Amino acid sequence: MLRIATSVVALLAFSAPAWATLQISWNFGGTTGLCIDNTACDQNLAIGTLQLADQTINGVTVNGSIQTSTKSAASDILNTSSLSVINTTAAAIPVTVTVGDNTSSVQ
Repeated sequence: MLRIATSVVALLAFSAPAWATLQISWNFGGTTGLCIDNTACDQNLAIGTLQLADQTINGVTVNGSIQTSTKSAASDILNTSSLSVINTTAAAIPVTVTVGDNTSSVQ
């Protein structure tokens, strides 16, 4: 029985998710956030395009952040662009941004 349970856990651990959701997450000096395509934080109603509103998060101003995900038989394209990410404080702020869906990920 233990062997079967271990096999099931291993299978689930290496399985791809059954959904494709474009999303962006961030960590600006310990302040973390997440925005998922077509949720309240997404300023663009098109599926596969995620746009954040201009905002300041923990001293980091984000302007014009747009993420797109296009899937077709020929190719899968994950594109992220941002006009600016600006530290508005006098102190250094570590910044990490990750954009992904179930076929691609960029960090």
